[in-house]
Order: sequence, then C-alpha cells, then structure tokens
Amino acid sequence: MDAEADADAKPRESRESWERQYRSSGNIWGGIVDLPELPAGTRVLEAGCGNGKTLLAMQGKGLDIFAFDFSRTAATLAKKNLTARMSGEVLVGDASKLMFAADTFDVVFARHIIGHSLKEERCAIVAEFCRVLKQGGVLYFTEFEAADMKACGDAVQEPRTYRKKNGIMTHFFTEDEVRELFCNRGFECVSLQTHRWDLKVRGARYPRAEVNGIFRKK
Repeated sequence: MDAEADADAKPRESRESWERQYRSSGNIWGGIVDLPELPAGTRVLEAGCGNGKTLLAMQGKGLDIFAFDFSRTAATLAKKNLTARMSGEVLVGDASKLMFAADTFDVVFARHIIGHSLKEERCAIVAEFCRVLKQGGVLYFTEFEAADMKACGDAVQEPRTYRKKNGIMTHFFTEDEVRELFCNRGFECVSLQTHRWDLKVRGARYPRAEVNGIFRKK
C-alpha cells in the first residue's frame, strides 16, 4: 500500500488548508459518536478519520479497523489518540484513489468527508467505496444538509458549495442528491433521512441539519 503517494492525489490547496487547521488547532473533533452495533471481526474502513474521534468510539469492540486521512498531521494525531484497546491501522491516503484491494471491507464509515470535494471527485470517491466493499457491504454516510447554518462563505463554482476563510471547502447536500450519488454507483438505499436541530447561541437559534444515510453494495 503506497499510502503516502496516494495522498498527493488530493488538490494541494485542499491538503494544505487541512494541514494548517490541524497544525494550529490540534484535536479539532471531539464529543460522543453514536455508531451502529457491529459483530466482532467486522472489517471496517473509516474514511477521513481526522484526529480519531470515530476511531475511539470503535475501540474495544473486536473490530478489524483500517482508517485513513489525506492530512498527514491528522493521521499522526489519530495514531497518538488511540489506546491499547484499538486494533487497526491508520494510514495517509486519498478517498478518490484508495490503496485497498477490491472486496476488502464489510463496512465503510464516510462521515463528513465526501462533502469536502467537488462533484467529479465526489463521484470518484463513492465509486471507490463501492469497489473496496464486499458484496452486501454497508456504508454509513453523514454530511451537512443544505439548510444548515454553515451553508455560507465564498461560493465555489457548484451550487451549495462554499469555501471558508480558512480555505476549507464544503458542499451541502439534499437527500435527492445523496440518493442519486450512491444509487447510480452500485449501491441501494437502506435508509436516508435529515436530522434537524437548533443551536442556541446567546439566546439566538441557528438551524443545524445533517443528511444521514445507510447504503448497501448491490
């Protein structure tokens, strides 16, 4: 697995923006992650692992875990944050050009990774996830929905896609768009819904929204 080489497939501007973010802020992701129950021995791919928030939620469950992030700084943080109860590997790699063989994984977690790419790359990423999943394997998807308060910033050339001052780009999805993205690339939809809630800041309410989906490889 030439993980270091594959990381260079990501556009340099995007990589450097994330590197700066992790170098300046360190463990930028924290909190509790609600994950499905998986039987011991399940081979899992955690895509875009960041500093290891989701990995920590999987430790001690007997899972066979591989994780990657295209940010070398994030991957280094994730490795440092894991404990002795964690069985798996953390690599540096690019989701649009995975270093794994076909039909390798039972489960893929894709949480807030696909939305940091433009449409052509989003399609390539989903196709790669389909390739490395076993037949009948399951992918868990989470991204911000179009109504989320964070859907703002400098507009990029695609609808509902914005770049923040820190250089990080995010696309905000609709349910129909997510369904089309996956069902046209070898998946069937098991479930798809938008979770909405309000964030209270100094007495004001701000809308938050995430699209959550479960997709199975046909």
